[in-house]
Amino acid sequence: MSEKKSRVDQSLFVVGVGGLLICSLAGFLSGISWFFDLFNHFRPQAVVVASVLALVLSFYRSWRYVLLSLAVLSLNLAVIGDRVSIIHDSSTVDMGQHKKAVTLISSNVLTSNPRVQSVINMVSEQNPDIFIVVEVDANWVQKLSVLKSDYPYFIIHPRNDNFGMAIYSKLPFEGHFEFQGFYDLPIGVADFGDFSILAVHTPPPVSGEYSEELSSYVSGLLSLAQNIKGPVVMAGDFNTTLWSDFCKPILQDGFVPAGLYGLAWSYPMGNLLFAIQIDHMFGRDVVFEDFRTLESVGSDHYPVYSKINMPEAFAP
Repeated sequence: MSEKKSRVDQSLFVVGVGGLLICSLAGFLSGISWFFDLFNHFRPQAVVVASVLALVLSFYRSWRYVLLSLAVLSLNLAVIGDRVSIIHDSSTVDMGQHKKAVTLISSNVLTSNPRVQSVINMVSEQNPDIFIVVEVDANWVQKLSVLKSDYPYFIIHPRNDNFGMAIYSKLPFEGHFEFQGFYDLPIGVADFGDFSILAVHTPPPVSGEYSEELSSYVSGLLSLAQNIKGPVVMAGDFNTTLWSDFCKPILQDGFVPAGLYGLAWSYPMGNLLFAIQIDHMFGRDVVFEDFRTLESVGSDHYPVYSKINMPEAFAP
């Protein structure tokens, strides 16, 4: 390697550290504008990139930039650690000697997705007790009607704007939809007697208006949950990661996420570089087990699955 080429390569890595620092700091300006919060979604990627840059720059003996890379690494780990500490403080549930469980799948199927049979096959193979599906229109609802023989309890709200929703269940429940914000976006409410499920599909934070709607939706969701006694699970497409400002109120209200602290890849399908988890399950007075993403059903989201344990006193 020539000395000139080595200097050029080193300069590119230094520029990379500077760019990563700017992006990492931008997330802290989320209180000023919705745009800056977009950088918060990629904190895990920033940790990986900062680690790689520190190793590469140590090869060039650029110690000041190694230290800068480690500072960027620490900055992003601090944000992740803050959320993990909130989760840890809320994660103790006494199951006693006995517990029962239900299984749940939540899937954003993408309204324009033609692979309805893939969704039906997934439900048949996984055999969950409860199935939440979002982005259903009248066409999807008609084709999913075959599920009703195995899932005789359901509530359905089809829409043509990608915010349709349905809950199918093997277990009896009383259900209805609550509507939030200017666009009357639905929250599915399923009361199983001793526990409740809230089905979620928030608007994506791609503009100031939609960000305000997302914040309003989360506030309404938490208000509903606070008025429900017993275990509660909120599941669906939240259009936000654990590292976003929009998700923090959910954690501060004592809801614990399923899975590996928001590191499951649920969106976008097939794009590892920008892989994030925006399809979540959050629970109060429950313990999640075997949380995982499932194989693609043709949507831009992967379905998510979990077994949900609860104390026998609360179990159906």
